[in-house]
Amino acid sequence: MDYWKKNISTEKSDTSFNKYSSANKLDDSSISLMLSDISCSEENVAYPAWINLLKDVLNRVDANVIPDATHPEAAFYQLFFPFIDYFSEKLQENIGSSAVHLSSDAIAQLNTGLYDGLFSIAHPVLFHEFNEFPGNASPANLPDDFYYKKFVFAVLSNQFRCLFDKYPLLARRLATKTYRYLDFITTLLQRFDKDKGELARLLQTGPELITKFELNSGDQHHGASTVIIEFENAEKVIYKPVNSGITNAYNQLISWLNQSLNEELKTFRVIDKKDYSWLQFVNHSPCANRNDIRRYYERAGVLLGIAYFLNANDFHLENIIAAGDCPVLIDHETIVTPKLKTLDTEERNTDNAILGTVLETGLIPIKGLNIASQLFGFGSSLLTPESIPALKIKNTNKDTMTLVTEMVTAKQYKNNKPVLNGTVHHLSDYQTEFTLGFQRLYELILSNKAYLLSDNSPIRNFCNVKIRFVNRPTLVYHKILRMLDQPQYLSDATKYGIRMEILAKAYRKAENWSPIIDSEREQLLANDIPAFYMNTCDSHLTLADTKIDLIKLSAIENLYTKIRNASHEDYLRQIEIITSNIGL
Repeated sequence: MDYWKKNISTEKSDTSFNKYSSANKLDDSSISLMLSDISCSEENVAYPAWINLLKDVLNRVDANVIPDATHPEAAFYQLFFPFIDYFSEKLQENIGSSAVHLSSDAIAQLNTGLYDGLFSIAHPVLFHEFNEFPGNASPANLPDDFYYKKFVFAVLSNQFRCLFDKYPLLARRLATKTYRYLDFITTLLQRFDKDKGELARLLQTGPELITKFELNSGDQHHGASTVIIEFENAEKVIYKPVNSGITNAYNQLISWLNQSLNEELKTFRVIDKKDYSWLQFVNHSPCANRNDIRRYYERAGVLLGIAYFLNANDFHLENIIAAGDCPVLIDHETIVTPKLKTLDTEERNTDNAILGTVLETGLIPIKGLNIASQLFGFGSSLLTPESIPALKIKNTNKDTMTLVTEMVTAKQYKNNKPVLNGTVHHLSDYQTEFTLGFQRLYELILSNKAYLLSDNSPIRNFCNVKIRFVNRPTLVYHKILRMLDQPQYLSDATKYGIRMEILAKAYRKAENWSPIIDSEREQLLANDIPAFYMNTCDSHLTLADTKIDLIKLSAIENLYTKIRNASHEDYLRQIEIITSNIGL
């Protein structure tokens, strides 16, 4: 009970725990039952899908037919092979006689995608168990993988029983990952087959043999993620498992801005299929001359202004592509956002200084935050080498295999910076151009207020479209998932569940938060980064038919309010903020 209370509030407050219990409709008898020993039940159980998949996977395990080291760089590959073999066979059955053509490399990449997901979940347990396995250092007269093979045989010889009896949550996590990955890839390929005619028009050439998949090009939400597909002719297309109505609205706004400013801001073509989308791939390309660099940063200032008035957030370095002389914003799920009521009544000065300003967009660095400056959309101008810890496997699949942490130099930028003759150019060297671009956009808004607030405005296109509601920073969810992969939690379902209640700490002073944390639990248990979606015109978040009163202004109201409040004084304030952060 003390452990549970500690996960709810650091001070193990009875008041906080009682409020938590009330919100979750837990009385004393329910809590007592949850903490008691499990007793066997004679009732018939309707097993979930992952149980049936796990049974099918384990039934194909044969310790006498252990796959050889066809993937010598893939740690514990032989233990994951039954799951990968099941996936490969079922995928072939699912796509059947469709006209989807995959190269051998593409098929291998799909298998590797599943391996990477399974390894991410299981490696803390597997390394722990391997290190505890008797004799993991080979004598001179034995092969250097003698005990490694003994370990693999020990796990496979009783169909994982020794491992999964000890770590029941590991069995669930691995089976769930396989089940949902199979469904995700099957759905992707079936949709690709159905939409090939439309894709031919998007690509302006017929989609040919698929030669490459870039999986997990975004966070996994609801079992799916963004995928980049490459064809034999080197053309690429992006698959997103969400609709792109918001992108169409953004493109129409850019069209009006280009005409009004005599600009050539770039957009990309979209096929919106309501439940999913196909997007034109935006290539990172260099600038031709110094004038292109100047034009790039002036347009970057214009885009900062657009993002500011739309109340955009989450535009980190991976959501910006430097396409020649123009930056392109490529992920629009959070390009318009609602204004939230404060969950925690204790106001934080740092947040107050960010909310409602250009800093909220994530495009330029922010002073005082514990976030590396290079992670922001337009990156860092300082480029101070930073070392970060990274896991590395040594002596893969040998008796001396170990997992170590090494410090590596963090990459200072990706495709989010302009390049001329192989040299990257940074924001602080083009402050005049950047602020000029922001000024041009702001003056356009001021001179067109009445029009932008009218029924004929391009802003109207943002009404009644789907957006993602950001409840917590993605990094928080990633940390919780990796924490729950530790052996002590995968071996004890009760401790696993209680530890997950660290989620509740953020809601201790909030009302009506129970449906949100219920959804977060469910999504984290499925190894997803929790995601919530809402309509731009909604003044509440709806989960499980429950309206949650977190919204002060809907996304569309928030947008109109920002335009109404535009003024010369606000412009000067934003310019001051830009100037003080541009050199970080």
